[in-house]
Amino acid sequence: MIFSATNIKKSYALASLAMLVFATAAEDVRAKYVTISKAPKSFLNKTQQAQFHHRWLREFHSYDKNKSKRVRNWYQSLMAQKSSDPVKELKSLYALAGRNVRYKTERKDYWSTPGETIARGYGDCDDYAHVYLTSAALLGYDQRDLWMVAGTFYGRYGPVGHAVAVVETESGDQYVLDNLYQRVISEEQHHSFKPSYEINMEEQAAFVSVNTQFHDAF
Repeated sequence: MIFSATNIKKSYALASLAMLVFATAAEDVRAKYVTISKAPKSFLNKTQQAQFHHRWLREFHSYDKNKSKRVRNWYQSLMAQKSSDPVKELKSLYALAGRNVRYKTERKDYWSTPGETIARGYGDCDDYAHVYLTSAALLGYDQRDLWMVAGTFYGRYGPVGHAVAVVETESGDQYVLDNLYQRVISEEQHHSFKPSYEINMEEQAAFVSVNTQFHDAF
């Protein structure tokens, strides 16, 4: 992920302020992504979201007719994963994405649509996140509850830009689909990641934080 230094500085400042509030007044016993404030329109205009969303809309209802056989096969396999158990569904779509996409870094960051990613067979963290979220949307999840969360991952080799998918089920449980974890996890299990901003599939953007009583909230 490549972010504007100005945007990161602004979002981190907001996050720091909100974390102080959460640390002194948090009542929720679970770590959970919490909206701090809606991001201004100018913030979205400086990202790739608008262009990405336009391309995504063109392909969303036609994966079964995609010119790529890889994409058609992925879609057919995905539709066979429908289940009344949301966790089972999320695990299935996560595993399916892993079989169709291998990780590859980008010199210049570009938000690929799921169709583009699966057709070529590789992508980076935001490409994985978009595949996860689109898969969930195709299986019937409310698009307002499907978020790409961008931020910083603090790993063995220091901080790096990273993006994950966060899916909220009808019961209110939040699950993180992160290509680094090799499995679907609850938000409580998601460590070493500092969120900066989130964008859901209806193009609603917001700066976010998490409940600071947990050690994954930096």
